[in-house]
Amino acid sequence: MTRLRTALAVILALAAATATPAAGWAHSGDTAAPRLVALASRPDPIPSGATRVGGADQARTVSVSVALRPHDQAALDAFVAAVGDPASQLYRRFLTPAQYNERFAPTQADVDAVKAYLTGKGLKVTGVTGNRLVVTAKGSLAQATAAFGTTVSSYTAADGTGFFAPDRAPSVPSSLSGIVRAVAGLTDRAMFHHASGPAGPTGPGGGYTPAQLRKAYTMSTLSGAYDGTGETVGLIEFDGFKQADINTWTNQFGQPQVTPTVVAVDGGFPTPGSNQLEVTLDIDAVAAFAPKAAQIVYEAPNSDAAWVHEMARIASDNQITILSGSWLLGEKCESSPISASHDSYTQMVAQGVTLLSASGDWGATGCGYNGDNSTIQADYPASDPLFTGVGGTKLTTSDSAGTYSAETCWNQGGSGNTRSGGAYSSIYARPSWQTGSNQFRSVPDVSLLADYSAGALSVNTNGSWQSVGGTSLSSPLWAGYIAMVNQKARAAGKPRMGQLNPTVYGLATGSTYATLFHDVTSGTNGTYSAGTGYDLCTGWGSLKGDALADALVNGSTPPPADFTMSLSPTSGSITPGQSVSTTVSTVAGTTPTGAITLTASGAPSGVTVSFSPSSVNPGQSSTATITSTSSVADGTYPITVTGTAGSVTHTATYTLTVGSTPPPADFTMSLSPASGGVTAGQSTSTTVSTVAGSTPTGAITLTASGAPSGVTVSFSPATVNPGQSSTATITSASSTAAGTYTITVTGTAGSVTHSANYSLTVTVSTPTTLSLTNPGTLTGSVGTSLSVQLNATGGTTPYRFSATGLPAGLTLNTSTGVISGTPTTWANYHPTVRVTDAAGATSSATFYWFIFLY
Repeated sequence: MTRLRTALAVILALAAATATPAAGWAHSGDTAAPRLVALASRPDPIPSGATRVGGADQARTVSVSVALRPHDQAALDAFVAAVGDPASQLYRRFLTPAQYNERFAPTQADVDAVKAYLTGKGLKVTGVTGNRLVVTAKGSLAQATAAFGTTVSSYTAADGTGFFAPDRAPSVPSSLSGIVRAVAGLTDRAMFHHASGPAGPTGPGGGYTPAQLRKAYTMSTLSGAYDGTGETVGLIEFDGFKQADINTWTNQFGQPQVTPTVVAVDGGFPTPGSNQLEVTLDIDAVAAFAPKAAQIVYEAPNSDAAWVHEMARIASDNQITILSGSWLLGEKCESSPISASHDSYTQMVAQGVTLLSASGDWGATGCGYNGDNSTIQADYPASDPLFTGVGGTKLTTSDSAGTYSAETCWNQGGSGNTRSGGAYSSIYARPSWQTGSNQFRSVPDVSLLADYSAGALSVNTNGSWQSVGGTSLSSPLWAGYIAMVNQKARAAGKPRMGQLNPTVYGLATGSTYATLFHDVTSGTNGTYSAGTGYDLCTGWGSLKGDALADALVNGSTPPPADFTMSLSPTSGSITPGQSVSTTVSTVAGTTPTGAITLTASGAPSGVTVSFSPSSVNPGQSSTATITSTSSVADGTYPITVTGTAGSVTHTATYTLTVGSTPPPADFTMSLSPASGGVTAGQSTSTTVSTVAGSTPTGAITLTASGAPSGVTVSFSPATVNPGQSSTATITSASSTAAGTYTITVTGTAGSVTHSANYSLTVTVSTPTTLSLTNPGTLTGSVGTSLSVQLNATGGTTPYRFSATGLPAGLTLNTSTGVISGTPTTWANYHPTVRVTDAAGATSSATFYWFIFLY
């Protein structure tokens, strides 16, 4: 895994360390005032519609959280990458808090230096978190602003509420710039917004029951054996809840009582407020899948300082195995806590905590909560690569039991928080495990039920039942699911999941994707559309609980060093008296072994297994032929294939089904995938696979029927021999009507025909507004060549690019949007790039580009 991009504040601090300080940053009256270094280029933007009304009350008391940088950041990043990498020997080998503090926490000398500075400025140090990442202090607003080289102003928000906020980003003396990451607490504006949608139909019948959701997401085996016992889910909250509401919910559905532990941070929330529905939803959602998992509700005031303090407290306590958050912020509108929080998240991941976050409910406009409905951006913390961002879907079931029927990307139409959050990050680079060509991290990673109008989760607050959803439901449902998976792993003697993304993406890009996830291929979040495979609306889709749990647990152990062994296919069906075969493949590890002898066990009476050859070297394959006699009883039998090299053995299982209906003697034909979606004017493809039977046939000619007007199907090749495959390309015209169509693919060999159906969903795209993606903060060095792609979407192609303020030595290709060249002068640049489409529409992006001397 590549090292994660550090947050904006870090880059700015490094740049500012070589720059001339702004006038007025020295403390007046000092004979040798220390030079102050800004921790960011600017404070968080003031929300849309707010107006400045004057200065703030300098005598009021404020609490600040000063976030320190970890010790040995490079080593910490490398460890976090390795502990989540299934190919690493450190995979899921987690640290204790004591081990983290010893290896990576800020040093006590760093803490003492920060405490001495705060005390010297008249502030009272009130605490240091156990991981030494956050020092908290109190004092007057005048003392705090003087300590951090800024001033504050008072504002009236669009809704009439008042708040104060800094006029410029906080600064610290240069002697502390390598120690302090960020400072929070210089504003009293409510920072974070919960992602749950408003209530839908009232009454328990308005939403799904826990049993229906467990049925819909095919986790009957998992939930039948596991209930979250031994796992602890932590919840990030900025309000309180009433235990009576939780009791009403558990009694309604006949589930065990859930009594969360409350941990108050910075005073907590002694009396539930207007957002208690969010907290109640989170608790109920976890219990819907993991009724016996312990829950810890971390409650804090809604402020940037409390957020930073709360995250450090959670990491230091180390009382949880899973963390779920449904409170979030757009990266570009409220960035001050981001870099400071990431340090606590690295500790949690190092300690084996699974991090989950709602992806947001404003589609691709993460600052919609603040009145900005046009800036495309991802929400934080879902955009942090250490988190698994959970998007939302609309779930449809086919019966009262909850049998899964379909899902689409959640979008209830109109404006507001009514659609699945998803976009590219402007802070974090695309991790090595994430697919796609964009240079930035994309969100969400996975998804789950969110649409409250169609039925989400029935929740009771203050005696009233409501169907409550949003991605605030999606994330804690996933948290409850992972609690069961962790319990399953422990029962198998394996470690818990820890960070999910590297493992999830490895599974999703493999051959078993369709068995592990519901691929949500239709719908849009207003900017991005769902489609085959990964998309910015639903990620990889929703879980198929039992199958995915097995894959996650079995992925807990790194590949053995000697050799691995697998079967393809892993199952087959025959009638008594017939044979079937599978290929035994071996892969050599890092430690050489001798030849591998193949044997089989577990076959029922009347079934024999032979291998050709019976011994292979690592890296070679063998054909296992499974033969039955006419006396074998119908049934399903697991057969274990064992490979032995000296004292080393590995096994793989083949599931043999013996039944009375034989497969056709000539050939069989199948499609993978058997369904897909396209936007009118686009194309998709599926693989047509054939398997030869016992009776030879000639070549198989492939044809298609049932395609709607404007859709064509072509095969490459159009004719195959039994046992070969072909790619069927399905192309739609821009005039194709939206809808779901069944296309029949037919294989003909002489007088023999077999067919398979493909379900094609066609959506009609809505013309989108021209948009230029902001690349975020960029860096470079004098004498080192650079090449950066600026990406435009929407509008009408072709595009034409222009730029002003580029770093010296760099030029822009006006046709492609690529900025390249070799920087010649070190400085802090603030370029603007503009794109114009064929219709004359324009869009621009202004960003920072720091060119260093070395």
